[in-house]
Order: sequence, then structure tokens, then C-alpha cells
Amino acid sequence: MKSTPKILALSAVLAVLAAPAFAEDVPPPPPHDKGAMFKKIDKDGDGFATRAEMEAAHKEKLDKMFAEGDTDKDGKLSQEEMKTSFEKMKKKMREHMKDRAEEKPAE
Repeated sequence: MKSTPKILALSAVLAVLAAPAFAEDVPPPPPHDKGAMFKKIDKDGDGFATRAEMEAAHKEKLDKMFAEGDTDKDGKLSQEEMKTSFEKMKKKMREHMKDRAEEKPAE
């Protein structure tokens, strides 16, 4: 896959740019099934996450994030689109963390 390095590089850039947005007073999540993410990545259910499965999982997430951020659908993210996208992600993350903090752990 020739586009894989580009996807990984873009993912890294987005992660670095988004980090400060999530750093503000987000409560730690309560304990949960740590294997859930692994199960989502391990598409064939063989108990291993291959490089191809990892790349596919990240590509799906990146494609979704890019599509949501590219509001004018020109195939590019402007600085304003990226800023708006990060603000939406920040709000979603806060809501998610709040919801998880309010959940009671299974007994």
C-alpha cells in the first residue's frame, strides 16, 4: 500500500494537534473491558492483530474523521475545518468521559 505512510503520517499529525484539546480536565475513565478495542481490530478473530488489521482500523477511523471535518467536501481540510473538527472531537470526548464516569462498574 503506497498510501499507508501518508495515512500514518496524517494520523500522527492529527494526534499531536488534538492532544492539547483533550488535556483539559478530563476525568480518568472507570475500569472497562480493555479487550474491546483489540476485538474490534482483530477482524478475523484469530487472537492476533496483524499489521494489515491495525492499518485498516486506523484507516477507517481516519477516513471517518476526515469526512466529518471536510465540511465543504473538497478533499482538503482548511485550518478552520480542522479547528472546528477538533472542537467537535473535544466535546464528544468530554461527553463520552462524563458518561463513562457516571457508569457504575459491573459487580
